[in-house]
Amino acid sequence: MAFEVVEEIEFALRTQISYHHGTKYGPDGYLDPNNFSRYHDGRNFQHHLRTILRENKDSPVVKHHNDKYDGKYPLWVIIEFFSMGMLSRFLRICTMRIRILLLIFILLREPVWRIGFSV
Repeated sequence: MAFEVVEEIEFALRTQISYHHGTKYGPDGYLDPNNFSRYHDGRNFQHHLRTILRENKDSPVVKHHNDKYDGKYPLWVIIEFFSMGMLSRFLRICTMRIRILLLIFILLREPVWRIGFSV
């Protein structure tokens, strides 16, 4: 049961982060260091992205984007390959505007983390 709750929260975070960041900065806006907070380390982030793509080079999604789109990945595609740690780091470097939009989403949504748990 706890795993299902974590999975639902993770899915909601991926969806909302990619939606809000992509809407504000475009599908490849995650590649521009100016679209993040001042704590963003662009070189380290790029290193993590290359590692993710290398580790998933046999994935049909990666192959498709390499073949059809010259290796360009919109945020809503590449975010699916982020580990929870990478997702957390990404959220940490997002601008305050994006983080506030996520907070509003979380506060207005059914508190999934309480389902099946007594409070």
